[in-house]
Amino acid sequence: MGKRTKDWIKFKRMADEDFVVAGYIKKGGHMYSLVLAKYKGNTLIFRGYVTSGVTKEAIDTLEVTGKNPFLLMPIGEHDVIWVKTNHVCVVEYMPNLINSLRQPVFKGFRDDVLPKEVQASEAWSYVKKKYKLNVTNFLCSERSLTCYFYCILL
Repeated sequence: MGKRTKDWIKFKRMADEDFVVAGYIKKGGHMYSLVLAKYKGNTLIFRGYVTSGVTKEAIDTLEVTGKNPFLLMPIGEHDVIWVKTNHVCVVEYMPNLINSLRQPVFKGFRDDVLPKEVQASEAWSYVKKKYKLNVTNFLCSERSLTCYFYCILL
């Protein structure tokens, strides 16, 4: 017990999910991060970022508006180039209990889903109740700003 044998196989449990693209950040060189969101009713909610898999070709398909589509956004987002929220993308990530995007990878855009159809899940309410999370103890987490704003809007 405790030793790995050649029969031991490690695999990651990954999930994929649709997000609305709200903007992007030029990281330097040829690297970009997409700003991801979901709708809660008619309100766009910030959900996170994805850098891995994002190409210049993907960025070139986005239409720049210069207008922030969020009511609330984490502090420090000065360099975001805001775009028209008419693109839905698929992001693969490792699921976790704090509802953050862990190791996200951009998989491409979807043209068969309308942005308003990408609604925030009610599953997060279940996780908050089960683990007795609230805004007060959530502010102490690593991803406090993202989670804080998400909790308020739910």
